[in-house]
Amino acid sequence: MAIQVQVRTGYIAGCRGLVITQLTAAGAMPVTPVRYGIRTAQAVEEEREYAEGERITQRGGDRVLAQREAEDVLVAINLTFRNARIDARAVEIIAGGAVRFSGGNVVGYDAPLLSAQGTRLPFLTEVFAENYLGQSVLQGFIRVIYPLCIGRLPTQSFTDNEWAAPEFEIRVRENPTLALPAVRWEFVDALPAELA
Repeated sequence: MAIQVQVRTGYIAGCRGLVITQLTAAGAMPVTPVRYGIRTAQAVEEEREYAEGERITQRGGDRVLAQREAEDVLVAINLTFRNARIDARAVEIIAGGAVRFSGGNVVGYDAPLLSAQGTRLPFLTEVFAENYLGQSVLQGFIRVIYPLCIGRLPTQSFTDNEWAAPEFEIRVRENPTLALPAVRWEFVDALPAELA
């Protein structure tokens, strides 16, 4: 059997943006999915959450006779991302609520009422970063896919002489409806139209 070789270098830099797609309540892709690009994402951080495996030890006298330990299991991934601007449509998809319009223009956003917060729809998140060959030669991009996400309202600070950058928290799980693990990635040649 021949050894498979990774053709792309895997030298990853920056955050070129996110694409979010609202799913159905069951986590399925809608018949006509609407993808929304967030071009101004500054950083995406990932923290993995594990359920620790149980450890059982059989002792006899002053020594260990046998031991069994279950493996730790990935149960969720917590994403944090900062956006360089307030983006009402992104907040609506991630945290629920509603965008307010006037004359076809976005004029505001209303957070979801307490009674509606348990009915937010999940979404799929794709993060794009640059893949370099070396010596500043762009070799394409890496696309990281988080298939079942639920988000919270962003937090932000308003400070004198500082730019506000809303920070989102997103909880990711595997998506049994789409049979996808909690995270997967792939090399791609170009950014999607939503980020181009």
